[in-house]
Amino acid sequence: MYDFGSIFDGLPSGILPEVIVHIDKAAQETGKSDCDALATELYKSLAAKNKGDCLRTEMQRLNIDTPEKLLAAVDAYVSLKEAYPNTKFYDGADDEDMVVSDVAASGISDITLFVIDNIVKKTHITNRYDVMSHVCEIMEHRFGDGDRLEQNLDRLNLKTTKDVLYAVDIYFIMKKLYPDTVFGRKRMYGAWASAFKACLSKETDIISTPVQEAS
Repeated sequence: MYDFGSIFDGLPSGILPEVIVHIDKAAQETGKSDCDALATELYKSLAAKNKGDCLRTEMQRLNIDTPEKLLAAVDAYVSLKEAYPNTKFYDGADDEDMVVSDVAASGISDITLFVIDNIVKKTHITNRYDVMSHVCEIMEHRFGDGDRLEQNLDRLNLKTTKDVLYAVDIYFIMKKLYPDTVFGRKRMYGAWASAFKACLSKETDIISTPVQEAS
């Protein structure tokens, strides 16, 4: 049994867990393991989702905006796979691709509840406005600004502060009724870890989600 937190804590400085997840996705989908090939596949994947200046902005956000940084991230991934050969850092559909079905079912996405849960557990705050402020900050760090941020907030049904406050209220109601509820899927941690580290207090360790070695 391993957890994403302890694994990713050992990453070299400047390597984001989110990038490791992206590389693992490319490796699983293409079957490639060569460093140069994986770097190429990662670039192609990002280019397919981010057009024009958006690609440059996204690569800067992920800290892989030079060939040297990109290859360093791939090298870090290869080292992790050597240490944890059966671990899947990417496990299923992208969390952004799951949003529409999640929201359609309840009005609040599983991703939103996962983010709020990490905020509350990490900071121990209970004021709904303080939680809302953290949600907004984390979303900006995760998705950047401009059209990409707006599109994802729209998909998450977090277009207004009223929407965010509603999600926060639902979270606290659910935790009161079902205190043992676990929010989020294990694969979400890799995508959001860098945003949590950047935006939340560092007084305690980030809440991690276990990932089990495949047999």
